[in-house]
Amino acid sequence: MGSRGWLGGLYYVQNLAGALAALPDDGRPETLGFVPADDESLPVDDIAARVRVVPFARASSSRLGALARRAGLPRRRRGLPHGIEDALARYPVDVLFPALDWRGHRTVHHLAWAWDTQHLSLPELFPPDELERRAAIFERMAAGAPIIVVSSETGARAFAERFPDASGRLRVLRFTTVPDPDWLDGAPQTTTTAYGVSGRYALVPNHFWVHKNHATAFAALAILHRRGVELELVCTGSTHDHRWPNHVDDLVAGLRRDGIETAVHLLGPVPRHDYVQLLRGAVAMVQPSRFEGWSSVVEDARALAKPAVLSDIAVHREQALDGASYFEPEDAEALADRLEPLVTGPAPSGIGEQEALARQERRVVDYGRTFVEIAVEAVDAAEPSPA
Repeated sequence: MGSRGWLGGLYYVQNLAGALAALPDDGRPETLGFVPADDESLPVDDIAARVRVVPFARASSSRLGALARRAGLPRRRRGLPHGIEDALARYPVDVLFPALDWRGHRTVHHLAWAWDTQHLSLPELFPPDELERRAAIFERMAAGAPIIVVSSETGARAFAERFPDASGRLRVLRFTTVPDPDWLDGAPQTTTTAYGVSGRYALVPNHFWVHKNHATAFAALAILHRRGVELELVCTGSTHDHRWPNHVDDLVAGLRRDGIETAVHLLGPVPRHDYVQLLRGAVAMVQPSRFEGWSSVVEDARALAKPAVLSDIAVHREQALDGASYFEPEDAEALADRLEPLVTGPAPSGIGEQEALARQERRVVDYGRTFVEIAVEAVDAAEPSPA
């Protein structure tokens, strides 16, 4: 799941694989990672260290139809993603996760994942065809999936409000960051210098989707500069939003208008290790998003005990990050007020990186165990759907 265009999907799979690998021998399932063989852009090595990788060939739509007929699937259940049927025939598994579009299958339990409910909260951000597609996917999950994984209690409430009959089948699996052993190797300054960042900075590590709300972060930076507070913003993540193709151009025009374009570094996607070093070197991590299913960057900040300034949305409160401060998502003045003391005042007190990472190990094991419990329940809940 995921791609260079959706790094969050890749990191979700990689971190879950890491959590399962961290389980003790008597509680660790055999785990396979199905990876399309024809996509050289995917960081296969990152997952191969944690699970057995099974490459498979993507299939054309006509070949998918032939494979579905061979498997005995009715027309309405054809179209499993990317030709994965062949891989499932060669490597039978009990549970396939995450299933983003639950349709049922004769030989494997698709464990449905309702990744977020953004289309229910912010429908105005979606073109009609995408809104219709997402609605259909969630309706199929609600109608037929024996177990539906959601990422937060906040998401569970939103799903149950829309599909009350599914409320008893929802299970919360909160994403947890799985640190790599080399996270503390080297000095963050080496990475910041390589990216041309020389001053004090806050990190905004988000794909430039409209709902990620970079505009408020940039407006807050302009306010700080008018106050004489020297701060830069470092932004990682793809700068393309297919729903709003002019979004980044409009943001950059605003930076020029406010005279702060040289104080904002748009780095695009960066290697995971570089991102971690940028996080370590920042005065704070800023997450201004208007909506999250469960914010992975908040969990990254937790893993390193990094100060965080978060939009005051329900899921951020649910994440309950120690020492975090909050601001209303559209209130740039409040965000500037939260950031200023992190730049001009003493460094916040708290635990160090080593202790934070030690605590994170326990969270990782709990994450893996929770997933196994849900997967076992999914197998026990119902037989795979008949053809």
